[in-house]
Amino acid sequence: MCACATMGNAMGRKKIVLKGQERIEWTRLRRRAANAVQRAVLKGDLTDLKSTYVKCSDCVARATVYNHKDYNKPLEAEPVCGDCNIRRGSNAPLVDPRPDEGSVPRCSQCGSSNVLAKKNDGNPLRFCRRCGHEEPVK
Repeated sequence: MCACATMGNAMGRKKIVLKGQERIEWTRLRRRAANAVQRAVLKGDLTDLKSTYVKCSDCVARATVYNHKDYNKPLEAEPVCGDCNIRRGSNAPLVDPRPDEGSVPRCSQCGSSNVLAKKNDGNPLRFCRRCGHEEPVK
C-alpha cells in the first residue's frame, strides 16, 4: 500500500490551497501514483511491505508504506515507516520552502522536531512528544 503524504504541514511548511481543476488534477496524479505502487507490489516489482521486513529509508524502523517525492514518477517511491512518512510531510505545492534545520527546535535525545515549549516553575522547558525527554530552553 502507498500512503502518499496525506499529512500536510508536518514540518511547518505552508501549502498552496489548490482549488477547482488544479486540485482535481493533483488528486488524480496522487491516486495514479498510489495505484501504480499497488500494481507493482501485486506483480512483484516492488516488495510487499506487509509480508516482508524492509528497513525504513530514513531510520531503522520497519517500513510500512511507500512514499513518493514526485507523483509524476510513480514507481520511484521509497519504503518508510509511518513516523517518517508523517515527518516527510505532504509533497503538495509549497508557498515557501522549509525553514533551516537550525531554526526548527529538535530534541537533543532523539532528534525529533515534535517539541513543545512549556513552563515548569517559571523556567521554560522543551518537551519532546516523541520520547518524553525534557530539557531547559537555552
